[in-house]
Amino acid sequence: MGRIRSFVVFSAVVVSLLTLTGTGKGGQRPAESAPAPQLDTRGLDAFEEGQKAHQQGRLPEAIALYDKAIELDAELWGAHFQKGVALLQSGRPADAERSLRRAVEIEQEFAAAHAALGNALLALDRPADAIVEFRRAFAIDPALVQARANLAVALWRTCAWADAERELILIETQNAATADTETLHAEVCLKLERKADAARYYDLALARNPRHSDALIGRSRLRMAAGDLEGAVADLTLANQVQPSPELASELAALSARSNDPERALGPLRERVRVEPASRAARRDLAEMLVRAGKLDEAKSQTDALVALAPNDPASHEMAGDVFAERAPLDASRYYVWAARLAPEAVTARLKLGTALVRATKFAECVEPLAFVIAKRPNERDAHAGLAAAYYALHKFADAAREFGWLAEHEPDAAFVQFYLGASLDRTGECSKAIAAFERFLQLADASADGARIGEVNLRLPGLRRQAELGCKKGAGK
Repeated sequence: MGRIRSFVVFSAVVVSLLTLTGTGKGGQRPAESAPAPQLDTRGLDAFEEGQKAHQQGRLPEAIALYDKAIELDAELWGAHFQKGVALLQSGRPADAERSLRRAVEIEQEFAAAHAALGNALLALDRPADAIVEFRRAFAIDPALVQARANLAVALWRTCAWADAERELILIETQNAATADTETLHAEVCLKLERKADAARYYDLALARNPRHSDALIGRSRLRMAAGDLEGAVADLTLANQVQPSPELASELAALSARSNDPERALGPLRERVRVEPASRAARRDLAEMLVRAGKLDEAKSQTDALVALAPNDPASHEMAGDVFAERAPLDASRYYVWAARLAPEAVTARLKLGTALVRATKFAECVEPLAFVIAKRPNERDAHAGLAAAYYALHKFADAAREFGWLAEHEPDAAFVQFYLGASLDRTGECSKAIAAFERFLQLADASADGARIGEVNLRLPGLRRQAELGCKKGAGK
């Protein structure tokens, strides 16, 4: 399908032309012959020197020599092509595109130049344009296997999953599959919702290259979805060893936590902190995993170091507090206090502080920050819930009834809210309202979850009803 010209052929033709200035018989030029014209080979010489530098990896020197060759012979399409390839290898795809377009303008039937142009366009994130050039390359030379792999990538990027798979199957039928193409085939199968095929291609890729990071990551996620957490952790651990990254370390940490193996995640997280000692996110992730592993002292060392990176930034203190919010709320509150001091009008920091103090059973201390939050955000549910719990624990039942009443209005189907609303009203002597709340609780309660509370209410309701008949305030608080 058209002619294919390589640089080896091109150079050989020119060299053979140079030798055709030959002599006559006996090696002597006849006296009557006119002098033969001298060919100017300077452009070709520069081009060949550029190729030598290119082969040795001296890309800047090669590019300069190709430029010299083009300056001497603007139609030397091989120099334009090789310069484009060198520019692409140098991470300059826009410049490469210009050189490669000039190469195919001069020599339109040059398959490798069209394929290289497709690679440049792919690097410029123009997959649709790249597909056009790859198709032109295959019209000239269907055997460009590597270009076919890049065509599959371009089709993948345009979401043409079935077309991408056809190209990958062609590569496989030519026995030219690699770990890269099999990993891509696995990704295509996932898009086509064929998980079993995807798993098979990931296995094939890893059989070729057991340390192929993309295949390891892909297979890890498939294993995780299938419930094989141990296998998923093993794959992701190796992937992070092959190609460490903050994202992989965080994903591994989360996965290890899910598999109840936080110790396994600590290694990559510690390594990430070593590599990025000034990263607050890295120290936060390590501290969170240390808390999960029960290593609170080491976790505090990391959060203290996190805060020290930006001691006057309330976000640092808040981030440190978040590490302990679930498992060590008192420790969390100490960081939130500083976040609130550094940003006195910051509502979120006060909300986190108040909530942590409630969890730490520091009920008197939580009232001020939560009341501040409600003053700023009257509909902040968590602040009302925290205050309700604190007031009830402090035996401030009128205040507790007010907060539980707000919650009952906004969450009318929450059984526990109705229970504590009734209990608070009972203790303030508002027995009719308490009866209504308790009866609503009995309607909503689940016997398996609320059995003890149901028993309490059934014991209390008869007395409350008699009290209501006599006048509610009498006997309040029993």
